[in-house]
Amino acid sequence: MEERHDVMWQQQARRVLAAEADIDDEHPRLCRLAAGLVEGHLVSAAAIAALDQPAEQTRTEIQQRLIGDFIAKRTATITKAWTSLPRRERRRTSVGELTEAYDAEQLLSCESCALVYPIHGGDADRDHCEFDGGALAEWAQRSVVPPISVRLVAPPQA
Repeated sequence: MEERHDVMWQQQARRVLAAEADIDDEHPRLCRLAAGLVEGHLVSAAAIAALDQPAEQTRTEIQQRLIGDFIAKRTATITKAWTSLPRRERRRTSVGELTEAYDAEQLLSCESCALVYPIHGGDADRDHCEFDGGALAEWAQRSVVPPISVRLVAPPQA
């Protein structure tokens, strides 16, 4: 049984490694597959078969759709907040600091693929990433997600 698992795992790993366009794009559909394989697990045949079809959207297109008008809203909110500060406070407070604080309150990040989600807006489940099922972490708690190419060759982290 273990030998069959090893053979299937190797076939799946080769198929994931052959998905060069998805690897280059850091496409979310590959992130969960890579994570499972790196941990020594098999992934579903349907998930592997999906790699035979080109992705409908690039990672950049997905991220832009998720963010929507967040950047424009954030800019307007930060500008209004900063200009309404008393002059002395404006001198001590940078727009960057206000932006960081705003993002910490308003953004979530997928722990698996690092896609960024605004907390408000859209009808998506705000506990898990809609593309790879990864848990969504608060912005301030986000971790650095290594590129897929690194995860595919690096040993699992204990």
